[in-house]
Amino acid sequence: MQTIHPQQPPSSFENLFLRYVNGQIADQSWKEMMQTFDHKGVTVLERLAYARFMSEVIEDSGSEDLHIPKPEELEELLVDIRS
Repeated sequence: MQTIHPQQPPSSFENLFLRYVNGQIADQSWKEMMQTFDHKGVTVLERLAYARFMSEVIEDSGSEDLHIPKPEELEELLVDIRS
């Protein structure tokens, strides 16, 4: 078996996906996150920030008490940030 050594650390999305594959994120939580990622009106940079935020939340508090913001909640936060 060949070992791959990436030249750069994984992106926010890759890191979040690795957490999902490793069982740190439940299927329902993953589905809810994907709904937020797919929400129209959210920019690429905002999606990356959301992925990093969710990964840090899991790292800090674990996945048991994971609250996934709904797309509408993210929109409300983004309105405040964008202005």
